[in-house]
Amino acid sequence: MKREDMLCRVSGVLLKCADLIFAALFAFVVVRVTWNTQSMIPGSIGRYITMCFLWIILVGCCVFLWRKLLRGKDYKRRLLLVAFALQAIYVWAVYSQVDSDAYVITYIAYHFAQGDLAALEGFWREYLAVYTNNIPATAVLTAVFSVWMPDTLEQTWLLLSVIAAVLSDIALLFIFKLVKTVVNETAAIVAMVPAIASISLSEPSTILYSDIMALWTTPAALYAITRGRMGDKQYIGAAGVLLAVGSWIKPQSLIVTIAVGIILILEWMGEPGKEQRKLVGKRGALLVGCFLIVLLGLSAITNAAVNLIGKEYVGQNEMPAIHFVAMGLNPETNGAYSEDDVVDMKSTVGHEAKMDLCRSKISARLKDMGLLGLLRHIDGKLVHGAGNGTFTSGREWRGILLNDSLQAVRIQNWTVVYETKFQEFTSVWVQCGYLFMLVLSLHSAIYALSDKRRETEPTQWFLTNVCRIAMIGTVLMLVVLERNLRYMYAILPCMVFLTAYDLKKISDELRQKRVP
Repeated sequence: MKREDMLCRVSGVLLKCADLIFAALFAFVVVRVTWNTQSMIPGSIGRYITMCFLWIILVGCCVFLWRKLLRGKDYKRRLLLVAFALQAIYVWAVYSQVDSDAYVITYIAYHFAQGDLAALEGFWREYLAVYTNNIPATAVLTAVFSVWMPDTLEQTWLLLSVIAAVLSDIALLFIFKLVKTVVNETAAIVAMVPAIASISLSEPSTILYSDIMALWTTPAALYAITRGRMGDKQYIGAAGVLLAVGSWIKPQSLIVTIAVGIILILEWMGEPGKEQRKLVGKRGALLVGCFLIVLLGLSAITNAAVNLIGKEYVGQNEMPAIHFVAMGLNPETNGAYSEDDVVDMKSTVGHEAKMDLCRSKISARLKDMGLLGLLRHIDGKLVHGAGNGTFTSGREWRGILLNDSLQAVRIQNWTVVYETKFQEFTSVWVQCGYLFMLVLSLHSAIYALSDKRRETEPTQWFLTNVCRIAMIGTVLMLVVLERNLRYMYAILPCMVFLTAYDLKKISDELRQKRVP
């Protein structure tokens, strides 16, 4: 057997294994999440069924409106203006003085931009030394305040919410362009419905934190790769830049970069011709080169901040990665954030001492749980970490709502967690859309297992496999690390793409069956 044939066969086997892993993993997630969804998002079965039908009607109406009634560009532009106006009203109604880490980095960035470190009284040094992963987001906010500096911190919240909303719009724009380019315009319209529900109306879309800062880079990078595969080589370099920016701001975005790298290698292995393999190799080299150069440049900002704080001080106080593994095994919180674990780490000085503490916790918790206990623990993490499509666990991030006008309160009632109408209707509607995305993403992998149905168009093959690998990586990260709803938020563009792609495949197959 020739070397090229062997590599091609190995590539095919590995992809088949990836599809099998995805199908098995997400079949478990879909079943368990669906079974437990009413415990996370309360609502009667009748209400869930009603909301599912509402999704079907809404998608159908959007497609009909776009294709049949809005044929001219002027009409479509007017529709977009109406959508932006509605979003502006939404942001105006729900902007808030954020809380938790989002407030802390905003507070630090505001005083950093003023050069007023004395006002922080050393707090900034303590916080960023512990949570070095938030240095990039703090740097971005500092840059924002360097351009526009309000008189008081209280005057910043509306502007920051607007910037977050714009970033969510950019994410939607690139999702639309990606789906339109790879599938078709109708599928892109379909993609917008769950994308708006899960991204634009989500809590992170109005909080300028690392989640929304990095989210848009994923669909933008995938779109750039798509254009690069069509012959525009400069787009491949742009994709590397975008992936670097996302990975620097939010480490979870690095999973998408790894997925792209894996599929590029498998594509290179699967190409039968030497010229084609050479072309794939050049694309990969350009993307990786741009990624590394930009990431190294951005890392210089992080290193400068570490030097400002003090390398030795950071080394003694930084949370090691193994801390999140230990916290993910905490049986009392089912792997979610634990104040006790954080206090233990902060009170332990020195990198080796922190590592020893984490190792002892991991060993003790694994021993106490046993195999069956560990499996139940992981089951709970998957259900509650990957099963809530609202991506909010309370008001600790939203903080204090600042618009108390009568009209704003009415909108908040439908759009903010813990408010009456949100609990009764909006959360159930969003959850139904999220479940649809999970099911259709799973179906796309089952579909790909069939030799007759698997993706044959090169760009569709590339993107669907990148999205599946990224989703596998995210779920595995959820299993290993701390339970955090925002892990799944980072791969929403991948889920939206697979949803639109799979619906198009289902539609094509049904249409073929009608043909005599």
